[in-house]
Amino acid sequence: MTHARPAYRPGTRRRIGHIRDLTALLLRTGLLFGGGPRRLLRQVGTLRRWGTTLAGLVASSAARSPSRPALIDDEGVLTFAELDGLAARLAAGLPLRGPRPRVGVLCRNHRGMALTLVACSRRGA
Repeated sequence: MTHARPAYRPGTRRRIGHIRDLTALLLRTGLLFGGGPRRLLRQVGTLRRWGTTLAGLVASSAARSPSRPALIDDEGVLTFAELDGLAARLAAGLPLRGPRPRVGVLCRNHRGMALTLVACSRRGA
């Protein structure tokens, strides 16, 4: 008796299960829906580009709901679009080789910390 070779590479079934579980979680929490088909496609595109990193979640939320508040601190409200744009500019200023896999951030709990964490995530740290 011979068995046919599987049509997929090892680990594919596990990755598909992970994507299915992640999609179900994002739908259940409301992070992956709303705004019509174009916004949904933009959101899925950003998740595909950045993955489920902090940068991916901010970019995805900016694509879905750009004018919704992402952060409120003593300086005021920062929308998802503003947070994504500021983090992109900060990430562009980081060294070209990117930060090491581990980056230490020492600051108070304010928008600067959030911007730094998202920017480092955009650079792969």
